[in-house]
Amino acid sequence: MPYLKAILVNATDKSNCMLRAKSMECISLVGMAFGKEKFRDDAKQVMEVLMSLQGSQMETDDPTTSYMLQAWARLCKCLGQDFLLYMSVVMPPLL
Repeated sequence: MPYLKAILVNATDKSNCMLRAKSMECISLVGMAFGKEKFRDDAKQVMEVLMSLQGSQMETDDPTTSYMLQAWARLCKCLGQDFLLYMSVVMPPLL
């Protein structure tokens, strides 16, 4: 997980958009596979990065947006009630 988180944080160039999007996908899949208890420590860091990305301006051809929505859905399943803290950030763009 440390390498995936490093990619998520550091792959900020336009040329790395797909790499960052795929790291989100992998992180959320790993979270679902291992469950809330094992993923909890990493979840807070990942959620903070995703929330900051959510608020940033992205270009229309950036795949990050669609991958982020899918990652949010997986993380919601993984975290259950703990995901409620993030609903105020996740829901407005969906609505």
